[in-house]
Amino acid sequence: MSVTTLLYDPLTNRLARLGPSLLAAGLAVGLAVGLTVPVWADHRDSFESAQPTWRLAESDCEARIVLQRRDFQVYRGGAASEHVSLVANQGTYAFLILPIPQGRVLAEWTAALWVKADRTGPQLLARVVLPRTRDPQTGGPMTVLLRGDVYDRSGLWQQLTIRQADLNLERQVRVLRSQFGPDLDAREAYADLLVVNAYGGLGVTNVWLDDLELLGQIAPTRLASRSAEAARQQDDGLTSPDDAWSWAPAHRENVRLNGSLLLVEDRPFFPRVIEHNGESLEWLQSLGFNAVRLSAAPTGVQLREAARLGLWLIAPPPNDGRITAAHDRVLAWDLGFDLQDARLESTRQRAAQLRRTDPRTDRPLIGEAVERLWNYSRFLNFLVLHRAPLGTACTLPEYGEWLRTRPSLARAGTPFWATIQTEASLELVDQWSASGLSPPPSIGVEPAQIRLLTFQAITSGARGLIFRSRTPLDQPDDEAQTRVRLLKRLNIELSLVEPWVAGGMRGDDVQSPAAEVRIGVLQTERSQLFLVLEQSDTQQYTVGRVKTTSLSLVLPSAATAPQVYCLTPAGLQTLPHRRVPGGIRVSFERYDPVCLVAITQDPLVLNHLVRTWADNRVTAAKLQAELAAVQLQSVQTLRDLSAGRTPGDSAADQWLAQAQDYLRQSQVLLGGSDYPAAQTFAERTLDRLAQVRQHDWDQAIRDFPTPAASPFCAGFPVLSLHWELARRLQAAPNWSPNALAAGDFDNLDHLRATGWQNRSRADAAARTRVELSPASFDGRGTCLRMQAAAADPNSPPAAIEAPLLEIVSPPIAVRRGQLVQVRGWVRIPEPLTASPDGLTIYDSVGGPMLGQRFGLTDGWREFVFFRTAPTDGNFALTFALTGLGEASLDNVAVSLHDPISPQGRPDEARRLPPTGEHAR
Repeated sequence: MSVTTLLYDPLTNRLARLGPSLLAAGLAVGLAVGLTVPVWADHRDSFESAQPTWRLAESDCEARIVLQRRDFQVYRGGAASEHVSLVANQGTYAFLILPIPQGRVLAEWTAALWVKADRTGPQLLARVVLPRTRDPQTGGPMTVLLRGDVYDRSGLWQQLTIRQADLNLERQVRVLRSQFGPDLDAREAYADLLVVNAYGGLGVTNVWLDDLELLGQIAPTRLASRSAEAARQQDDGLTSPDDAWSWAPAHRENVRLNGSLLLVEDRPFFPRVIEHNGESLEWLQSLGFNAVRLSAAPTGVQLREAARLGLWLIAPPPNDGRITAAHDRVLAWDLGFDLQDARLESTRQRAAQLRRTDPRTDRPLIGEAVERLWNYSRFLNFLVLHRAPLGTACTLPEYGEWLRTRPSLARAGTPFWATIQTEASLELVDQWSASGLSPPPSIGVEPAQIRLLTFQAITSGARGLIFRSRTPLDQPDDEAQTRVRLLKRLNIELSLVEPWVAGGMRGDDVQSPAAEVRIGVLQTERSQLFLVLEQSDTQQYTVGRVKTTSLSLVLPSAATAPQVYCLTPAGLQTLPHRRVPGGIRVSFERYDPVCLVAITQDPLVLNHLVRTWADNRVTAAKLQAELAAVQLQSVQTLRDLSAGRTPGDSAADQWLAQAQDYLRQSQVLLGGSDYPAAQTFAERTLDRLAQVRQHDWDQAIRDFPTPAASPFCAGFPVLSLHWELARRLQAAPNWSPNALAAGDFDNLDHLRATGWQNRSRADAAARTRVELSPASFDGRGTCLRMQAAAADPNSPPAAIEAPLLEIVSPPIAVRRGQLVQVRGWVRIPEPLTASPDGLTIYDSVGGPMLGQRFGLTDGWREFVFFRTAPTDGNFALTFALTGLGEASLDNVAVSLHDPISPQGRPDEARRLPPTGEHAR
């Protein structure tokens, strides 16, 4: 067998192809003359990891990313691609960039990337650094862009390449010399960034990127390597590249753990963390965050900026393992997202290596573990618990229960941080995009939902909060600005209660006089914070007005001469109270689903409250009034678009008029510097808007057994899609016959022959059983019964980590844009325990996130839900028993509807057609 090897020849500046005999001679010559001969190596990336890696760097069209993720449904090779959805105005470019291993620009250097887009026009480019030429404007090395192929096959995968890089660069250099003079030196040029101009025109452009290949890679020389660092710092705004890693702060922060408390300079610290999407660190700090979570190891400029600001960073450790004093502003090392069984050993080894190499051996380690929590908690100091319930069947009370019970799966005493959802989930965005309907004017979530999630997490014991954010906050659109206002106001509120959330201990919930009200408590040595949350089973879809407008509570407290306050960012309201058997009776009126009541005798706590209120009351009142104004405009716009009104809408119109009047009064009071009163009227505005949203949402869901049946009922902002889909379905109501084989569960051989699967995760703590039972829905044939029971009935587990039993249907072929309707019947005779998710029914398109959840039913109960196929492929159902107990299924059917066309008259009926028992 012949062997051919490519070696770089520094004398000719080209790659030489050597056969077996010449290889030995070539190596000998190289050794004899003392040359370092770099060997050619390829680089490939099929974008299989969980986190996206491309980022939007620059545009001339006000481009912004509205969706970015790893897509496991659309890919050219492997199992995933990176999907980026851009919205742009008129312009010519929107550059997506990806750092690549530095490679010398030679004739043999080639870059190739597979691209799929719904428009023509995207182009592949590469940034090339000229290390021997200084850019007179930036002071860093000069850079140029090499242009490659242009995408011209809309809807299909196409490989874009950059070839003949040396000739391409030579042409660019001739142009640059005409501008900068003949001394421009292109020697040792190297590529360090791959660029895709993703601009496809005005509006939305969807781009999928996959299977990157870099051929003919030769690492730059030392000069080029140093210039690479300079180029990176030039991008980050550094003017002095040589000291990027030698800089160290004068003061080394003292960060350590004391039990579940995180101490900074021996004081309890509560991390309020925002995920970074390219925003300025100083700007993020101005919103009130004390820490920023990075998706990659921090750069020198980020470390320097964080130290200047006194801001903490949470980030993955450097790939080279080099940790210096410059990393002192890293509060915790982040070991990853979606940590499962397969990554346990590699994560453990990485943690052990960090313990050996980090000069600060007590620096905390965090990670988002979804499986093997006990094992991960052996080497992670904080578990990050992530769940995104907004717009799903997971209620906010169930979310709180999940947070309270999840730590019991870890080592005793392991503290946790909670992630807070601030945007609609990608699964929902995918469904809205795949529908073929006009895009809604907003896909944001309600500010009140984010606030409720925040205080559910705190009430459930979270020792830190990470606000999840996929898209940059520093954008001019209304959705980003609404999130900015809410997060800034929420951070003011969190700073107000910091003595309790940072250093307090969580006690048992207080017994509530109202079933819909949860009362949590955080206790310090001489004070208590009671968190009064109104809960409902639909707040994950829309937050209605407070049902319990006034409360009289007995709060357990031993304080002899207490001071009792209701804490709001706009003022401290002294509450009337009196001592009664069992504690202190407190009465107050409420306009908000979250109320914070402090009982204290500590003058230091009182001083903190007064000072924080004085510093922030003006800003908080203005932010609340701005939020009310933006939400009023949003509700008016969305109601006009939905046009789904019924004769009963006169009440909603009256509430909307009252909201307008309250907002005017709030703005007048704000102008007169009466901030507490302005805050009160802003809250009344929001209260009336909540009534309107709840009313319209109730109208939309009334034809469904559960709100989770339709992704277009996931929240008020997308109800316009719901009514538009209803109009189109009325014009074309034809559904296919049942496409799911053996969904009647009448014949075991038929189930096996058609591909139904039984996946059991029974272990030493639980056993499972699946059988066909004669207790069917219609009294004819059999149904499928799933059972899971504790191995030791006298000692059942308090929580279960993953579904014990899953029944998976055979796949059904679907086409892009097809509407899928799933129907069936479920019966759960006794409450399922050890998991708030109960029996979860989900599909391969929406995944568990959009699944329907059942913990108990009154006899047989129908389930119905709709999905839209985002791509050509297969559609399958999963019935996951996540807790202990029994569940039965019967008459499961799947029907298909061809992609909906925009036909039909605007005045046609606007309600979705009845299904199941509603049709009868």
